[in-house]
Amino acid sequence: MQDNQDMFLQMAMLKDLDPYSSRHSLNVTVLATLLGSKLGLSQDELLVIGVGAMLHDVGKLEVPPAVLLKPGKLTAEEFAIIKRHPQAGYERLDGVVSEAVRRVARDHHERCNGSGYPKGLNREELSLAARCVAIADVYDAVTTDRCYRPRYLPHEGMELLMVESTMGNLDLELVRVFLQAIASYPVGTTVRLTTGEIARVIAQEPEVPMRPVVKVLQPRRRAGEIIRLLTNPSILIVEAEP
Repeated sequence: MQDNQDMFLQMAMLKDLDPYSSRHSLNVTVLATLLGSKLGLSQDELLVIGVGAMLHDVGKLEVPPAVLLKPGKLTAEEFAIIKRHPQAGYERLDGVVSEAVRRVARDHHERCNGSGYPKGLNREELSLAARCVAIADVYDAVTTDRCYRPRYLPHEGMELLMVESTMGNLDLELVRVFLQAIASYPVGTTVRLTTGEIARVIAQEPEVPMRPVVKVLQPRRRAGEIIRLLTNPSILIVEAEP
């Protein structure tokens, strides 16, 4: 990082302008760095992910506040303005951080199948850091309440990541590692299902960690029934019981 003071100034300015984006950036930093750690990346690689995640939305400083802070759904014209923030962030960070970090800011809305923005890059053109931050960005965004929509529950956010990765938007292998990191249901964990049943985890599905094998505890009339959530897509874990 060429200029720590300037970097922190960018973060402070974003916090003053849009507290949500500041909190979101912190959350994305934690999640993306967790993913990088699970991948066994080096300290230098984790630094790029962490700093890139923290600064990924500084381009929003170039968005008119009336658009950025609008308490409702954006028009097509307003969304087009919002979509400029990745490139704006890349330009704002010139001389402040490394090129690798700048590219995280520029590329966090790119998608592996080339459907993202601002440049329509594909997986081979995206850095590992940018692909990690993209996953964390989507997950935190959808699991946070906004004025124009309620938040997704954690299991809904995880399901969305799987859908996005199977569609080719997000890196499938990275999503699997991410879900293994955040959707840990150890054997013996008591969970509540979308059916209202209380069950206990009796086995795990390593490739799809949010869908373990469970044994129903309640209601009593179904106690002892074994459910493999992987083959019952309509049944999800709502939460783990304390």
